[in-house]
Amino acid sequence: MSSGGTFDSPLSALLSRLKYEELFGPSTMGKIASSLLKKLPLPHQIAPIEGALEEIPDLALDSSLRRGAIALIEVILEELKGPSNSIENVKSRLVRLETFIASSTGASLFRQSAGATQRTADRSKIRRIGTILLNGAMSWPKEEQEREVRAQEMAEFTRIAEILTDTDIMVLNAIYKAQVGLIERYRSVIRKEPASAQQGELQTQWIQAVFQIWRDTEFTSDANPLPFFAVHSALVRLESQGLIGSTTTQNVVAQVTSTPYGLLELGAQFVEFAVTLAENDRHQTKALC
Repeated sequence: MSSGGTFDSPLSALLSRLKYEELFGPSTMGKIASSLLKKLPLPHQIAPIEGALEEIPDLALDSSLRRGAIALIEVILEELKGPSNSIENVKSRLVRLETFIASSTGASLFRQSAGATQRTADRSKIRRIGTILLNGAMSWPKEEQEREVRAQEMAEFTRIAEILTDTDIMVLNAIYKAQVGLIERYRSVIRKEPASAQQGELQTQWIQAVFQIWRDTEFTSDANPLPFFAVHSALVRLESQGLIGSTTTQNVVAQVTSTPYGLLELGAQFVEFAVTLAENDRHQTKALC
């Protein structure tokens, strides 16, 4: 959208004609997906003949990724739909997504997301992959150095999202809710900064804090406790991805496991960036500051 509030792209022009109830119809989703795909930068060797092509998306994306790309865009549209999102908000986010996809880095991240989507039939995984892409587009930094860091984060989050199951996410969410308050206080420990006398003392404090919280951590689904082996497998997988870390092998009374796990910063960032679109508003506010 231009500074004067007028629409300045084919997608914007399409969106400007739609009412809220029309925005999420199957045929409209297809048109929006097609418009977004056409914004992908074309490979260098075919760019000179871009104007002569009628089916640009087929060349902009490898054919094996096209279905994944469309499924990815559709799930993003589904996630944007909701009573708390006005039509102006939805349209604004789609146009910002279009701008992001049109950049070389955005296109590369989009292709990674489309590839991950293509490799799974799990709708929950696709939703999280789409959330990462959308949150990344909404919070895309202005500074080049910050963009490089954000691109690396998004690529890592997408890789992890393709691996984790719904049970893994439930377990990670439970740990996040219990321990997110410790992140700022013990950030140097959680980031594994160089050891020092102060670090040793902080590490001891962090372990003790995790112990206290771990005893009250509940791993449930629809208010029912998750099976022990499901939680155990999730903890192992979450630790292998660097989202949580075991604090000790000492026996500590807990609901389903005797080894307390501490939330690491990557785990907190993944939850905030990949699990919910509610965080999108916070990211967008930061990006506009």
